[in-house]
Amino acid sequence: MPRKAKPATPFAERLMAVREDLGLKRDELAERLAWKASTLANYEQGRTFPPPEFLERLRELGVSLDWIITGNGHMLLVQAKSTRDAPDSPPARPAMADEDLLDVPAFLRRQTEPEPQQAPAQTAAMDEDLHGRVVEGISTVYKEEGAGLPLRHLGQLAARIHNELMAAYEDPYERSIGLKLALEQLRRELRSTNTGSTSSKRLA
Repeated sequence: MPRKAKPATPFAERLMAVREDLGLKRDELAERLAWKASTLANYEQGRTFPPPEFLERLRELGVSLDWIITGNGHMLLVQAKSTRDAPDSPPARPAMADEDLLDVPAFLRRQTEPEPQQAPAQTAAMDEDLHGRVVEGISTVYKEEGAGLPLRHLGQLAARIHNELMAAYEDPYERSIGLKLALEQLRRELRSTNTGSTSSKRLA
């Protein structure tokens, strides 16, 4: 019996958990979502990240986008509603609206070309706590992926993500979710780069 492949990213792991919870095979879930099974396989293996349209179709099946993207809350919307309605439940931290989660921030769609420099007057105000969490998150991702990052580049990357989060969101909690998305994308990009480098060495 072939060994079941372990998901490469937390998002991929949660996506597989959704399919297993629904009791569906991959091709069956793909059919329910009107999506290609091969593309769904790439999502489940962490090779690519799905577009907002795919997330919208998951939500139509009753999946919480807050959970599938960040791991917060409950997998299914009906579970989240039951928890909120329970009389003895403590006040829940407000979840980010699904409509906002579907609006993937610019830093998840950025191209490889360097972005034009902005004038100092256009730079977002500094949130020291957020900036600290951005630096810590980037350092953790690079360490866990076994990649090196010079301090100067760490500062530049942290400043860019911090400014984009400040520009995209006003609510601190939404910025936290945006940061998780950014770090998820960064991890995926690092793994893609490492895979390409390994392939090139084998061909050399």
